[in-house]
Amino acid sequence: MKSVKEYYDEIGWTKQKGKYVDSLSFTTDKGAKYKLACNERLREMIGSPELLLDVACGASPFNSKAKKQLCIDFSITAINEAKKNRPDGFFVLGDITSLPLKDNCVTDTVSMHTIYHVDKDRQATAIAEIKRVTKNKCFVVYNAGKHAKLVNILTLPLQLWNWSEKRINPNSKRKIYFYAHSYKWLEQFGEIKTYRFLNENGIKLYSKLLWLVSKIEMRLPKHSYHPLLVIDKNK
Repeated sequence: MKSVKEYYDEIGWTKQKGKYVDSLSFTTDKGAKYKLACNERLREMIGSPELLLDVACGASPFNSKAKKQLCIDFSITAINEAKKNRPDGFFVLGDITSLPLKDNCVTDTVSMHTIYHVDKDRQATAIAEIKRVTKNKCFVVYNAGKHAKLVNILTLPLQLWNWSEKRINPNSKRKIYFYAHSYKWLEQFGEIKTYRFLNENGIKLYSKLLWLVSKIEMRLPKHSYHPLLVIDKNK
């Protein structure tokens, strides 16, 4: 995780042309309405807890309806930027694999696009830590990577183009550590739902069909590129 921390401290949460480098490197401007709808759906699922923990909040904490929001990140750059973007939040510098919090001290927890950047052998530890400090529900947005076979088949043309681009210019895309466990591995911790079916390549290729994707994607949790792990400690 050292390389991930260095990336976000030194590069990811700095700005170019008014945008964070992380966003410029890994996301597209296309499908903004679709992405917003996915976020809003998660926002409604979380509801209005008394205290929401946002683990690995990054520079832009999750826009929740929580009465209070506690934001944790291991990047000091992220924390400093997050304070500007969520001035009503509470902020702590901390590691997702060893959270500096007591058991059951927050009502609910959300973790966006983070666990798969943790070393593959420590991802279960990170999930266990999130569960330990949470009283009710944990919402973890994951990346299925190669296991999202349907999405990968649908986006094969653009994947081939990206591959050829990297051969010509190896520095064309920034890389940080990433490891995706299978849906079966993820399911051992809780229920799998859909956060977002398509990845960025899919959004680019099928931008005119996003209205259709949004209607059917909740039926395809174990095919979603970004599955949502929901852990309910009251069950």
